[in-house]
Parts: sequence; structure tokens; C-alpha cells
Amino acid sequence: MLAPLLLAASVAAGPSAMPDLRLQEEWEEPGWEEEEKKPPRLFFSVYAGDAWLDGGAGRSAPNVSAEVSWAFRRLDVGLQALGYRGAGDDRNGWARVGLLRLTQRFHTWRGFDATFSLGFGAARTPAWIGWYQVAIGMRVPLGPLFLGGELSFEQLDILRVAAGLGVAF
Repeated sequence: MLAPLLLAASVAAGPSAMPDLRLQEEWEEPGWEEEEKKPPRLFFSVYAGDAWLDGGAGRSAPNVSAEVSWAFRRLDVGLQALGYRGAGDDRNGWARVGLLRLTQRFHTWRGFDATFSLGFGAARTPAWIGWYQVAIGMRVPLGPLFLGGELSFEQLDILRVAAGLGVAF
């Protein structure tokens, strides 16, 4: 009974008492045009994690990596160095990997960058072999720094999960 009286009193009081129900100006996602004005940037990142050999069914191997890449509008071109402990024939030695990586960045509504990467190169495990990598990841920008995570499938049926920190110059 009190609700209809309050509604009638607010209508009688005039438009200043009523909340503004008009739609606000619609928000538009920032376009690629804004990013095109920015010059390309240099990214440097380091990652550490764990890798499961034989497609996840085998033993695990710790890994570390460092990458330097040049960022274009939507594509990063970089060089990545990885190390896997026990991934080759020597279970106590380090398998060293060098890759040329192409990373496609996708901006999300939350301000993160989703990434899809393809890497091609060579590894010494202890003999030299060709190496490939297919990875998906996420970057969380924190000013010039960013936190990153990556899941990749690589040569020798390696499934790698890594997290790291990077900086953009």
C-alpha cells in the first residue's frame, strides 16, 4: 500500500526526483586503430614450469625458458631458448632448444591478451633434432610488466605448462 503512494509522490515531485533512465552512451571496444598508432615494442619474458613427457603419460621434466620478441600490431616475432631437464636420452642432463616463434595476440574484454604461438627450431637432446611447438597462453598486463601463462605441445610428445614474468620496452 505504501509503494503506490511513494511512486505517486516521486512522479508529482517532478523530473529531478526521478532517476535518469535514459541509456548512457554505448561503450565501444577500443579499435585496432588506436593500437596501430603505437610503435612496435620489444618484449622480454622468462618462464618456468613443468613438462610431461610422452604426451602426459610419462615422467615429468622441469623446464625454463627465456624469450625476446618484437611486437607488431597483432603479431610477435621472437626467439625463444628453452631447457628441459631429462627430456632427452640423458635423464639428468638438460635438453637445450632454440625456436623462432610467431605469436598471434588477441585482446579480450577484460584487458588480457590471449596468445596462440607456433615455434620452429632445433634442439640438442644430445643429438641435434628438429623441434616444433604449438602453444596457447594468456598475458595479464601490469603497466610495463606482464604476468603470463602458457600451455604447449612440443616435439617428443611433450606437454608443457609454464608461468612467467615479462617486460615490454
